[in-house]
Amino acid sequence: MRTEVRRLEGEADTLRSDTEHLIEVEERLAIARGERTETQARCESLARTVSEAERLLAESAQATARAQAVALDASDARRTADAVATDDDALRAADAVRGLAA
Repeated sequence: MRTEVRRLEGEADTLRSDTEHLIEVEERLAIARGERTETQARCESLARTVSEAERLLAESAQATARAQAVALDASDARRTADAVATDDDALRAADAVRGLAA
């Protein structure tokens, strides 16, 4: 009978130890779940930030392309103006137009 009592007491001690361990594991699990939720929220925020950055980069690239096109047009206009200003026939025609306007 004493042997059976000791055996049962041993099992009870083991169960108490297992229960304590299980409680500790459950506490760590709760902490890990909270950290996972926080991490997921940060990841979602980061994804939104990356999407916004990509959109802004695309807009910047489009603006740069438009600025280059405007600069090219301005360069073409300067070349045309320079060509007209140095063209003797154009200068004579301009003088004639000024003479008529006077």
